[in-house]
Amino acid sequence: MSNYLDLIELMEYPCDYRVKLGIMWIHPHTLPKKLIDLGNFEFGFYKMPDLYTNYTYITGEKLKDPITVPIISFSDDLFQDNVEIIDLVLSNYVSSLPEGAFKGMTYLRRIWIPKSIKYIPKDCFKECYDLEEIYYEGSEEEFKQIEIYHKLYKVIPRPGIKDDIIEYYDNGNLPFIHAKVFYNQVRDKEKIKETFVKVGNKDITDYIKCY
Repeated sequence: MSNYLDLIELMEYPCDYRVKLGIMWIHPHTLPKKLIDLGNFEFGFYKMPDLYTNYTYITGEKLKDPITVPIISFSDDLFQDNVEIIDLVLSNYVSSLPEGAFKGMTYLRRIWIPKSIKYIPKDCFKECYDLEEIYYEGSEEEFKQIEIYHKLYKVIPRPGIKDDIIEYYDNGNLPFIHAKVFYNQVRDKEKIKETFVKVGNKDITDYIKCY
């Protein structure tokens, strides 16, 4: 799909999603976030939010200037067994994936991943039977450097022991390995924006129109 990047920019971010601190440290209003709830999305297309804006300190006191931080990760089971998502665009700032990240997404057909991803963990794409296309931000050389969990175990019985030969093939990432890859799929960073607002500890997303 040659115009996939155009489609990404055309599709909307989800509404009513939730985040929490991606890491723990002092001055939490300046820290990156983790996506913990998908929120509402349409047409089987999920564009993971890239940024989040803090308007208050954790105490509820208003910040002099709002601080926008990246969304760098998501809950381990957030996407697992989701059969609604066909197209998935990860945050431009995600740098690692949890084990079994997309396991059970049986209708996932296309995924966009940033070049900051260096490792595909065990069972990351297990049961992603429909995965056809990967849109990768980096070059072909960079893609080849991604480490993929993919192993073949073969146990051969020793002489005199009457055990059958046992073969175990870990195919949890075969869909990723067999998918067609499109390289140098760089998103327009001018169009990457925050769409989530939180005031103090109160989630007011329900009252905000999503454009």
